[in-house]
Amino acid sequence: MIADEAQFNIINAARELIYKNGYVETNMNDVRKRANVSKEELEKYFTSKKEIVLAVIDQVTDFWNKHLIQDILGKSLAKPAINAMFDWIMDLNSKSDEQFSYSISNILYELYNVDKDFAGKIDAFTNSWSSALAVKIAKLHPWIGTAKSELQAKNAVKLLQSTMIMTKMTGQIAPVKSAITGIKLKINL
Repeated sequence: MIADEAQFNIINAARELIYKNGYVETNMNDVRKRANVSKEELEKYFTSKKEIVLAVIDQVTDFWNKHLIQDILGKSLAKPAINAMFDWIMDLNSKSDEQFSYSISNILYELYNVDKDFAGKIDAFTNSWSSALAVKIAKLHPWIGTAKSELQAKNAVKLLQSTMIMTKMTGQIAPVKSAITGIKLKINL
């Protein structure tokens, strides 16, 4: 839980710097300067780069949980929910402004293999997304069964994540668009 504006600014600064410069190139001093806080204030909330990055992962996965899993996949009928998921992902990955730093691809690409705690948080989010999508696929095609719905959802999420990483690396949205088209065909949407 974020205690106050200074802590919020620190997390945002770290997220933006990791997105722009990468994990390795981002250091505590850069975060402190970007957040416009003193060294003491930074250390009041975070004693290490790892602690800041865990907070960044929480912030980004909370953003995705709220917008994608709760608001889109959690509250709509199956077909409109899946289509809304695709639209939301396209919209988010089409942005070139600071909002794009909320892209999950940044966390996957930059942080997954850096630390087992980072990977654990990312895996937990990915599993939640796959589960929510599997429920929608099962409702859309009840005759395929739970196991096949879960497999289709897991494969769809993995494909979307990998193409979002390509989008981050290349600046091109075409891989995400192509993945969405393929997933729609695969799940008969």
